[in-house]
Amino acid sequence: MPGPGLVRVNVFDITGRLVRSLVNEFAAAGYQDMKIDGRDQVGRKLPSGVYFYRVEGRGAVATGRFAITK
Repeated sequence: MPGPGLVRVNVFDITGRLVRSLVNEFAAAGYQDMKIDGRDQVGRKLPSGVYFYRVEGRGAVATGRFAITK
């Protein structure tokens, strides 16, 4: 993160539906590491497929994708 502040990390499925909010809290500046456990907002295992993440903080946005395989 470019500086300390509120950080949001959300995961979306291939249709753009929000499947999980991972982080919505204050974070320090610098590199942050996070693990994704492959579960949705209520704890169910996500099916195999491609998912997208969006990280927002201090006016910066980063996006990417990852796959869950079984």
